Amino acid sequence: MTIVYRRTFLGKTALGKHVIRNFLMKDFDHAREQDVDWLMGACLIVRKKAYQEVGGMDERFFLYFEDVDWCRRFWEKGWRVTYVPQAVFSHFHQRSSEGGALRGILANRPTREHIKSAFKYFWKFRGKTLPRVG
Repeated sequence: MTIVYRRTFLGKTALGKHVIRNFLMKDFDHAREQDVDWLMGACLIVRKKAYQEVGGMDERFFLYFEDVDWCRRFWEKGWRVTYVPQAVFSHFHQRSSEGGALRGILANRPTREHIKSAFKYFWKFRGKTLPRVG
């Protein structure tokens, strides 16, 4: 539902604001190393052994959710996904999927790809329980 809240007027509701705040990790201690569900794919450092066991990113995801999928597969194989605040990386992203709810969906290809990838991700893991994190 996070995507729905982020891309529609529902994000302005009390529940929508709460969901978005959790998603954006507003209460997360960014100064402490800790395990997380997933990390943004802009910068991931992966052990060779973990990569060999889990494999690469799923090429069915053209844009978005490939990092979520990958991190989930690491967790499923017993590997940890850890946020390390000492690691610093600058990613000058364009926010190419931004552009308003309906207008963004109709006119913005990255927005449509985001939604398509979400469907692919949820279909891929339908009926599966979430792996134990942390």
